[in-house]
Amino acid sequence: LRQKRAKNADANSLHHENETIFSSIGAIDKIKGVDFIIKAFLKAKAIRSKLNIVGSGNIHFLNYCKSLAANTESIVFLGKLQPNAMTEIYATSDFIIRGDPDFRIGRTIFEALYSGCRVILPKDCSNNMIDPELSKFSNRVLFYKPRDVDSLEDALKEATKKNKTKNCNGPTGNISEHCQNIKDFIMKLIID
Repeated sequence: LRQKRAKNADANSLHHENETIFSSIGAIDKIKGVDFIIKAFLKAKAIRSKLNIVGSGNIHFLNYCKSLAANTESIVFLGKLQPNAMTEIYATSDFIIRGDPDFRIGRTIFEALYSGCRVILPKDCSNNMIDPELSKFSNRVLFYKPRDVDSLEDALKEATKKNKTKNCNGPTGNISEHCQNIKDFIMKLIID
């Protein structure tokens, strides 16, 4: 499953053996910290790693982000993908990264976790509250100091090391159970 490539994806986004795939999914916007993620990824100089940027946004900011990544083939801009292609993005990603200015959990984080991915999130050390749903996945969540390039760089390096020692390349347990869990979680949010 991890060998599949996303529809409409650049050939560079394939998941190769011993390669760590990071993905940022969502609006390509300053508030989402896409430029911050790119800067930290470049600074980390993680060997055998790729960063997929999935989403769309303001053309000027998108062009700025692309200019930051202009000198590397390790960062791939995939654009906005159809929902069915997102399944393949999760299947090929080892880590989903959020670049928000503070601790926020979006839908993509739970989709990633229920798909078997790990996540890298910003979290202020003084904020000890963790979402109860997220705590179920504590062994698959890495944190860094919000908008601190050095902290995210360290998290990316740690993620690359963890990826080399992982035992599982895909979702754990039953796929249909993961799908039902995410549906239950979404329904809980809608009802509450």
